[in-house]
Amino acid sequence: MKIEFDGKRALVTGAGKGIGRAIAVRLAGCGAHVVALSRTAADLHTLHEEIGCETVVVDLAYVFPDHGYERMSDQFLLGDDILVAPVVARGATRRRVLFPQGTWRGDDGGAVVGPCAQEIAAPLSRLPWFRRIEGSRGKARASHLPKDEG
Repeated sequence: MKIEFDGKRALVTGAGKGIGRAIAVRLAGCGAHVVALSRTAADLHTLHEEIGCETVVVDLAYVFPDHGYERMSDQFLLGDDILVAPVVARGATRRRVLFPQGTWRGDDGGAVVGPCAQEIAAPLSRLPWFRRIEGSRGKARASHLPKDEG
């Protein structure tokens, strides 16, 4: 059976390595226009060289400098206004999300006013994401990470 994705866009998270990278390569081979996300720019560069995909990687520390986000490895931004917080712990159905300054509307319809940390439901059927609907563009300088996070 031939699978075709001609004219379709495919967003692949974790595309820098492993299964995510293999999926990106396969989708490109089936004609998809791949948009690849990873936390590692070097991995995205080699993937772009291989399949010619668009690449996106935005660390929270880039948009919100001097807040301690450079130590985070399980949340990222799409552009400046979409916070993605996937579950990365095996079997987890909840996770703690650190919200930067601003008001964030979740994929579940709820709103969170940051800066704050909040425990959220994250069942396997949900990829938690939040769109900034108002507030700082990341230029505030006061650190707000709880002391046990650093």
